[in-house]
Amino acid sequence: MEKLRLVALSVLLSFALTSVAYSFENEPDGFRGIKWGTNIKDLHDMTFSETNKSTHDDIYERKGDSLKIGDAKLALIGYLFYEGKFWGVSIMFEVDNFSSLKYTLIQKYGAGRKVNFSNDMEWDGENVKIDIREASNKYGHIFYQYVPILKHKLAVEKAKAKKAGSDL
Repeated sequence: MEKLRLVALSVLLSFALTSVAYSFENEPDGFRGIKWGTNIKDLHDMTFSETNKSTHDDIYERKGDSLKIGDAKLALIGYLFYEGKFWGVSIMFEVDNFSSLKYTLIQKYGAGRKVNFSNDMEWDGENVKIDIREASNKYGHIFYQYVPILKHKLAVEKAKAKKAGSDL
């Protein structure tokens, strides 16, 4: 779970640096039948995994979840909740599956855009941000983030940092 924690933090930071939004094809209103913003209390097939202390997310795994997208095998799907609300998904996979998953995302959501000079891609919509990254030689990740809750999270963190600044 430490890897998931580090990946979630890196995505938050990447979003903070990227603020340009555009629409993309088939912008999702949730993931695998769970609508963004759904309260964890309304979901009975989730198993608590851990609380990420740096991002303040509660991470859950779904009972009976398929760890496949097409032919690509997944290592983990983490469902992220902030203040009890579903706001994100972290999917970890062996890097050998990167190309297959990238092309599946392109088929579903359109061309997206490349990140820097890498093979990484991202889709920034009005309400959802999706990215796929080759995080290491062993694992890659896909992140789905529901922007309204992400903006709230960032505002809370900014307020905490501002308050902490008075201690300096």
